[in-house]
Amino acid sequence: MPRLRFSDGDAAIYGLKDLGSGFMVNHVSGERAWDLLADIARQADLTIVPVGCPVAVADEHLLDQLRDGAVVIASGRQLLDLIRSA
Repeated sequence: MPRLRFSDGDAAIYGLKDLGSGFMVNHVSGERAWDLLADIARQADLTIVPVGCPVAVADEHLLDQLRDGAVVIASGRQLLDLIRSA
């Protein structure tokens, strides 16, 4: 299983062929991984679908294409707070 490693933790990544096909990340520890996920989402116009949480996007223009309740996140901290609040 491929792992992303950071100075404060790590994460498992699955299904990464290209950013357009999507991928899954789990077993995330630390905070830097969340920053990377938020940055990737912003740069590649990806949607983050955390289990049991609202769908998250990094750019407001993507809200039109998503169901009600989707939220805009601007940082890894906001993404982590969203997940922790569920």
